[in-house]
Amino acid sequence: MSNFFIRFYVFTLWLLTGLVFASSVSASEVTDAELKGWLDNKPSVTFIGLTNHYPYSFLDDNGKVSGIIKDWALDLEERFGVHVRFISVSSRSEAKAALLDGRGDVFPFQQFDPSEGKRFISSDPYIPYQVAVIVPIDNKLTVSLDQNHKRRIAMVNENIDLKKAGVQLSSIERVDFDNVIDAVRALGEGKVEGIVAEPITTMDLAKKVGVHDLAVNYVLEHWKRIQATMVVRSSDVALLTLLNKQIDSFDVHKENQILSKWLDISPYRVPLKGVFGFGNPPYMYPDSTAVGLEHDIIQRALNDMGYKFGDVVTLPPSAARKAIDNNNSISFVSGVQADDPDAHFLSDSVIDVEFVPVSLARRQLNLKSQKGLSLGALLFDDTSPIKNSIEMLSKEVDIERVEDIGTLESAFAQLRAQSVDVLMVERRVLEWFITNTRFIEMSELRLHDDYRVVYPIYVDFKSEELRDRFNAAVANLKQVDDGLSQIIETHIQSDLSQVLKKASIIAQISAYFIVNDRFDDLSELFEVFDTDSSFQVITAQADNNNRPIKAWYIGNLVDDFGEKRNTSHFSSVTKVASYRTKGGITNSGSMTFYFDTRSQQRNHIYFPDIEQFNSFGEPAKRYIADIYQANNLTGEILNLSEEEREWLKNNPTVRIGIDPNSLPYEAVSSTGEYIGMIDDYLKLIEQKTGLVIEHVDVANWSETRSLVDHQEVELVSAAKENRSLGEHVKAVNSLFSSRLAIASRREVSSLVLDEATGWKIGILRNAANTEAIVEKYPNVEWVFVDSTAEGLNLLDDQSLDGMIDTVDVLNYLIDSFGHRDIGIIGRLDFSCHRPYM
Repeated sequence: MSNFFIRFYVFTLWLLTGLVFASSVSASEVTDAELKGWLDNKPSVTFIGLTNHYPYSFLDDNGKVSGIIKDWALDLEERFGVHVRFISVSSRSEAKAALLDGRGDVFPFQQFDPSEGKRFISSDPYIPYQVAVIVPIDNKLTVSLDQNHKRRIAMVNENIDLKKAGVQLSSIERVDFDNVIDAVRALGEGKVEGIVAEPITTMDLAKKVGVHDLAVNYVLEHWKRIQATMVVRSSDVALLTLLNKQIDSFDVHKENQILSKWLDISPYRVPLKGVFGFGNPPYMYPDSTAVGLEHDIIQRALNDMGYKFGDVVTLPPSAARKAIDNNNSISFVSGVQADDPDAHFLSDSVIDVEFVPVSLARRQLNLKSQKGLSLGALLFDDTSPIKNSIEMLSKEVDIERVEDIGTLESAFAQLRAQSVDVLMVERRVLEWFITNTRFIEMSELRLHDDYRVVYPIYVDFKSEELRDRFNAAVANLKQVDDGLSQIIETHIQSDLSQVLKKASIIAQISAYFIVNDRFDDLSELFEVFDTDSSFQVITAQADNNNRPIKAWYIGNLVDDFGEKRNTSHFSSVTKVASYRTKGGITNSGSMTFYFDTRSQQRNHIYFPDIEQFNSFGEPAKRYIADIYQANNLTGEILNLSEEEREWLKNNPTVRIGIDPNSLPYEAVSSTGEYIGMIDDYLKLIEQKTGLVIEHVDVANWSETRSLVDHQEVELVSAAKENRSLGEHVKAVNSLFSSRLAIASRREVSSLVLDEATGWKIGILRNAANTEAIVEKYPNVEWVFVDSTAEGLNLLDDQSLDGMIDTVDVLNYLIDSFGHRDIGIIGRLDFSCHRPYM
């Protein structure tokens, strides 16, 4: 196995069971009247910032203090009328000295109780401010470590009280430094094995001084939830009262704005763990809790609060309701309903889900009068919304039997087969299924909206502060640029199951290279899979550990200065890299794939042909072929050359000219939607190639021919026999063919064109065979029409004696539009072959 995995090191510290975190000292605060009197004197308050403590405080290009603390302090000035000033120092020990000698009044970055010695008092907690151990990702020093070895841990003087942080001092050898930069350099040079520090600012400094490949280890779950307090001199009780009043009354919208402004770019901001229920796409996907509409809405809100999405588990509603009480690390539970008796701090409604009964349109069911209905649904739990919606429906219609169906495909298959009369399905799930699978068309269904059941969905939070800030973030998301609607529409239009499948295939294949110590070949493997079209980052993790030992930044995530950009805004899926042999399966680790859901809307996922893997050798190629076969990929792959793939990347969208009145082949519906058999073929081509094929709206076929003449489309849907298109087009292989026929009134038993002298027969202007047919049968009185529908109407009112088109078109229009007195009376020796040109 690759020694990347052998050398990987999991850092652990011995911990004390009792922890002392920052909290407000029990100091008496002044009364409101005393505070007003103090403020009437227009006091000045000097904040002490740290010079290299981005994003909390730092010196900008003009040498002025900037960062979170400046924005926070300016709010104090604006709302309470104090004059705010700033000084900057390089260490916490200097900050303490500045407090004692009066150069500064407030030090805003205290993590633990500073009351010892009674010189200082601290405010209530006000911003997230974590503690972590920063360690190298690949720590080669661990090879010689034994269980009794003391870890050399860097500490910056006055930064963190290790004893109060919960670290047992006998387990480490403390190495003190005057500043964080020196400590980071020592870590990069291997002189220490870790740094105990605030992770966001420390990782930022490490990047600036050129120390890379570091990881953040929180050691204790509590370390993620530590918050900073503001420290003042013990005598400054009025100032402490003012700071606490500001914290208590700080506008949540403004707090979100400040924290997201400064923390959003860091992948090391505080993660919040949560619980989801079970669901279907687009809300959730079974492969990952970090993919889907529900994930993206909450992720966006947490980002806008200055947090990031942490680990999430899925639980049935009955267990999810107890999660916050049963697990101290859980911050929220999604999918909660308003009447939940176990809720703690319930958010405002995030989104409404709407369950609606669906039946086959052709059955024309009247649910109110129908007796003994059978109903199908995807049920998850006795307390789930869909179960409740069925109970409500049962009060209004006669439901004899309820079927618990496993998948949407099975549900609609049973509906078509009339094994069930009605399906109860969530509206967005239905829209997603129809849009992305084409398993069934909306026109085949009847939605019984009179019986729909709407449920507002809420999120339950562990704390009131988190709930209030989440409400503000979601309200802002709904208002600004209609952000929530955009997220919903993106997910309805996107089928992410294929990108999840690609992640699984790559992880399975990567196991071969990991086990055979060919780790360096993975970069080439990712190139063959064209991974930058699907993913932004891929990471590899050792077995039983979540920290990456290797990361590939492949989706334009490295900026002009070579810095790796933040990936915490992406969706992700983690797949086990399982090595398969005849003797069994070996777990060689796992891989996490990060991707942007907004870039997946084309729903095209590229899988290379087996021949593309020749360079890896015959054994690897055989292994990959077995993986393909096991995942039903054989025969589904387009063997595209590198030049063809490059052309597709450079030409993602093409326009096609169409016949807008040629059903069942193609047409434009009354709502402007392109429909028909050819549209179905186009959707398959889009799925296979990633092309976006857009039809150009026209009134008739003649307008399409004009588009071709002026080279305003790249493709045209036309018959191979169509000579009117000239030399601008080149035919490809035909998709299908259909004989031409003649329709007339049913009292005409048969007709051949040789004997139709003097007959008025309609024929499409500029159609594929029009010129040849008119030439061959000059005895007919030809009438040129713009559409077959027009010709059949003229035939109905006896302005024409016949109409020519393909058997498919004539049958479709006659049956669909009630031409009861018209039928096909003869066939021609002409066919229409439909390729794309």
